[in-house]
Amino acid sequence: MRKAGSVSQYDVASLRTPRDFRRVLKEGKRKTVGGIVLVAIDGEEGPPRVGLTVSKSIGSAVARNRVKRRLRHIVQDVQLQPAMDYVIIARKSIVDADHSTLLGWLERAVAELPDA
Repeated sequence: MRKAGSVSQYDVASLRTPRDFRRVLKEGKRKTVGGIVLVAIDGEEGPPRVGLTVSKSIGSAVARNRVKRRLRHIVQDVQLQPAMDYVIIARKSIVDADHSTLLGWLERAVAELPDA
């Protein structure tokens, strides 16, 4: 998820395979805060891996892609645990939320997440 020249604090990798998504969603611990559902589970050694799920209920392809871009951006500003896999599920209320609200939701979800 990080591009060359990024100024983020650390690397964040992407969950790529459907198998990884299914494992996190089936076995992971969930925390819902505002328009975000965060699911986490222990993963491979190394940087945290993050996957995004934005359903058609959010809106058009343009709206869904905007939500994904915004989520990728705020993930860089939140301290995620290394060697963890995360899936962020966007809910409808995420469309109207501003940046600081999204950041607060994600920070709170990470802080309040049950031990994965």
